[in-house]
Amino acid sequence: MFRLWTVLLVLGGSLTLMGDPPLPLAQEEIAEVSWGGRTFHYLPRYQYPDPPLAQNYSEPLLFQRNPEEIYLHSVPQPDEFLTRLDKLAFPGEFCGLYFSIHAPVELELQEIDAGSLGEGWEVFEVVHLPRIKRAPFYQIIPERLDDFKARTIPAGRNCIIYLRQKIPASLAGANLAGDIKIHCADQKPLTLPVQIRVTPFALEQPAAHWLMYTAVNYLPYQKKADKIRFLQEIKDLGITGIIHHGGLWSQSAVQTFSEILNAAELDGPVIIDFGAGLEKKIIRELTGKGVANSRKVPYDECADPRVAEQFVSFLKDFSLWMEQYRPGRQWLYQGIDEPHINGLMAQAQWEYPLARQAGVKTSATVYPYASVKDFGNLLDVALNNFLAHSPAKAQPFRELSQERNIAFWGIMGGSYIGQQGYLAVNRLRAGFLFLKSGMPASAYWSYSVYQNEQTSGKTSYCLAYKRQDTSRRMCDSTLQAESLREGIQDYKVAAMLRQLIAQARENGQADAAKHSQAILDYVINDLTPWADECIIASDARAKRNIDNAQLENMRLALVAEIIRLKGVLK
Repeated sequence: MFRLWTVLLVLGGSLTLMGDPPLPLAQEEIAEVSWGGRTFHYLPRYQYPDPPLAQNYSEPLLFQRNPEEIYLHSVPQPDEFLTRLDKLAFPGEFCGLYFSIHAPVELELQEIDAGSLGEGWEVFEVVHLPRIKRAPFYQIIPERLDDFKARTIPAGRNCIIYLRQKIPASLAGANLAGDIKIHCADQKPLTLPVQIRVTPFALEQPAAHWLMYTAVNYLPYQKKADKIRFLQEIKDLGITGIIHHGGLWSQSAVQTFSEILNAAELDGPVIIDFGAGLEKKIIRELTGKGVANSRKVPYDECADPRVAEQFVSFLKDFSLWMEQYRPGRQWLYQGIDEPHINGLMAQAQWEYPLARQAGVKTSATVYPYASVKDFGNLLDVALNNFLAHSPAKAQPFRELSQERNIAFWGIMGGSYIGQQGYLAVNRLRAGFLFLKSGMPASAYWSYSVYQNEQTSGKTSYCLAYKRQDTSRRMCDSTLQAESLREGIQDYKVAAMLRQLIAQARENGQADAAKHSQAILDYVINDLTPWADECIIASDARAKRNIDNAQLENMRLALVAEIIRLKGVLK
């Protein structure tokens, strides 16, 4: 039975993308809250509270635990006490470090100094936020990375510290050693030795793509430069393309969109999610009115042949504009969203033949096998993650892919309830599991689409929170965003090893290739669970079959093989 405490919510953090007030930090658990006129009951995400320490401590304790497993009243255990921090990093890539501070007695935390590691380290506190799980329940999770500020840690509480820096490419092969100094009032600084080993090789961009759901033209920034900075933050996660919220309705809009993406160097595939917006726009222009009954599909107004004619004509023009402003880069049309869920398949089956007639590539967000099959030969891409669930679930989709020449791109995660406040989940889904699935691309929902849950009473999903002060960056990151970044690096490591194994075989070095293949197979086939098998823990004692620490060790094993095989190939 969990003890439920009285609540104290202290407003903090930054403004949201959609203009809602900031989400308050969670200071205590409370049995029942009222948000947006609805009642929510507290349901702890953790299963097993930590046992108390066997002895009393008066000094602050440094410890390391997967951040998602730290709840408000977590108690570090002796095997988690931290005397040194080690990390593997890649030249030209972001490196993330984390540790936590436990205060047995009230602690005035003043400063986290990482200066001895070099310039440019950002220091954050991972703050706990109250989030809706599913109505009528809410939970408190560690999620947002706020700029570190001096604060009082109450007795028995913790402070999760996350440090981040992009490792300069010039430091390939370097061994970075230094100390993190933790300054507290009325006592000597705590010293945490750190050693960062930078690989002698840079990661390479594989053939795979990672797409982010986001807006471009409709971002709430006046300056184009700010929209570019926003997209560059998405690219820095490792994202290569986007799925754009909403259609673009003119040549000038496509030009602006393309200029922003090109400046941000997001050169991968783009899906333009028109929804039903294109036919509705044409209908309004022809009739002066909107669709009379949007629940009856296909819309009655679509019987007018002029609607279909203008639909095809617009997409032909749109394709020319995209080629003009993003030459040689892939884009796809997407119509009505999730038509199988909303009883709108008939509208989709009106849209997609016309898109085919216009000669454009097509994508649909459609999940069930029967619904994908109902599209016939109208799809180039189906956004669907069943290929990552299990071999049995994947098999019929793989057969359909061969039969219809459909590419399945995964919707592998992002900021859904099962990913919020976890370092392991997106890392797995963007990395080793994505590679295991064999899919060529994967999409993540969503970078910064946010509504305040406490004013709306509705669940929100975002990988980042918009900042009011954008002088240094546009958004505050989250554990789920940093997890995505780590996963993309994992994928690149595995893909690089796979490429080196093929090269070794071509060079006649079969024994060396066989050894590395065995390690790669063990990591991907044996240690990487399918989505249906995956068990993630939310506290230190709960059952799991994967976590961030294990994923880090899996990466280390593959990196060791890359270094060994590169030596052999020399």
